[in-house]
Amino acid sequence: MRKLFFALTAFVFSALLTAQPVSPRPDSPSFDAQIASLQLDVPRIREIASLVALNEHQPTKQLHSEFWGLILTRIRADPRMIEASFIAGMNKGLSLQIAFWESLRLSAESKRVVITEDFRRLRNNYPTSEITSDYADMQDKMLLAAATGEPFTLRDGQLSYITIEIADEKLAGMNKLQARFRLLFNPHWRH
Repeated sequence: MRKLFFALTAFVFSALLTAQPVSPRPDSPSFDAQIASLQLDVPRIREIASLVALNEHQPTKQLHSEFWGLILTRIRADPRMIEASFIAGMNKGLSLQIAFWESLRLSAESKRVVITEDFRRLRNNYPTSEITSDYADMQDKMLLAAATGEPFTLRDGQLSYITIEIADEKLAGMNKLQARFRLLFNPHWRH
């Protein structure tokens, strides 16, 4: 199940790292160049994001400082604007995942496939480049597995089950994940 959670959170990371600035956009005419410059540090930023996602004891003050050091040396904008952009990206990715796991939970509970309106709307609003047909197919298989109680096959060939308890655990985990990222994305350390 850890591999499944990692695969799902990888999708969230892609939303975080491709988040667009929210309005109002920074006045700097070179803002796009600053974002492009940030790509030089993407491997370490992704590593930090993975640490925060997979470790409930993260972020530490040291990791937070490193993250913001990388960000602020590349982007000349109000840190609150940057924070808002990151949170918008996080919310976009996590909203879809939360709605998906709520649909999985309801499917397991009712013994039939249930797709919430939030999940339908959010899934349909993602451009195809962000949700591949492969990913959507995996979601459909998971929904059917939750409804029937049958296992579904992970990409590595392992069998996995979706139960009410697992869905509750994943939803609680996403709430904790969101709290950790909010701490990381706040330009001022608060713990």
